[in-house]
Amino acid sequence: MTDRTNPGLMSNPLLPNGRKRRLTPLHKKHRDPTLIPYQPVKRQRANSNAPPNMAHLPGSNNHKMSAGTGGSAGRVGFNNLAKKSNQGKKLVIKNRKVKPDLPENYEAETWSKLAEVIVAVQLQRSISYSLEELYQAVENMCSHKMAANLYSNLRRECDHHVQSLVPKFNQPEMGDSELLLMVSKQWNDHCNQMIMIRSIFLYLDRTYAVPSTSVLSIWDMGLDLFGCHIISPARVQNRVVKGILSLITKERHGETVDRVLLKNLLTMLVDLRMYSEAFETDFLLETETVYRTESLRMMRDTEFTLPEYLSHVDRRLQQEMELLNNYLHKSTRYSYSSYTPFSGH
Repeated sequence: MTDRTNPGLMSNPLLPNGRKRRLTPLHKKHRDPTLIPYQPVKRQRANSNAPPNMAHLPGSNNHKMSAGTGGSAGRVGFNNLAKKSNQGKKLVIKNRKVKPDLPENYEAETWSKLAEVIVAVQLQRSISYSLEELYQAVENMCSHKMAANLYSNLRRECDHHVQSLVPKFNQPEMGDSELLLMVSKQWNDHCNQMIMIRSIFLYLDRTYAVPSTSVLSIWDMGLDLFGCHIISPARVQNRVVKGILSLITKERHGETVDRVLLKNLLTMLVDLRMYSEAFETDFLLETETVYRTESLRMMRDTEFTLPEYLSHVDRRLQQEMELLNNYLHKSTRYSYSSYTPFSGH
């Protein structure tokens, strides 16, 4: 029976069959503690590692709520509790502001080691130190404001080596073909050496040389030294350009030449920024002279018929396109249209 003074409170919690009567939410609101024992739910601490007890939260299986009224509020409460349980202290790592001091003679000893390695690279000898050790030594010097002195010492060492090669190119008994072979070999060796040296001094190059406007990068510095001491002198430059033009003329007349050598020498002039000034102008003038002379000779020769003449011109055009594609720089293509065979320029 129901107590009329307190609606929803059951005077007899037992059903006729002896089972406990199931309480509705209205019954729970007006329940009597003497009839049904009440055990409050223990709340979990926010920093506990155990998962929170969600049995008493709205939206759980034991406490169903209507979809339109309290479901969203229950989810918000659960989310807030989950966030609190996942909060923890942040671990902040601070960099050391004070760098460790280096020994007083560290710069001199380290440079002595690096200079020994540079000479070994230039003379193609084995290195007795690991690349990691050398790289770390360069980084330590740069980190302690020794980059300017290190760069100056490196440039001086490379300059000394390149100058030691100059007498090899000034031998009067050396022919043009031998000179071209020596220049090509020394250029390849120099490039390989500068690649190795730059890998050792990479930290110096990235943090000091490249960002600076007053010094060249290590690679450009090596190119500048080779061009200044080896190729720029008029005696060597004129012989190199003359030898290249001689090989091109031989190929135009049907002789077999070393195209790899030609490609390497012309690439060298491009990298040294001498291609346009030292070679291209002379090459275009030589091309004009060769084909103007040939066209006049063929037009005076009565043995050539018009179809034979046109066939010869087409063959020459294909030959010149092979020169452009095989070893001439692409910049020559734009200036070449005025100097094509038999153009009458």
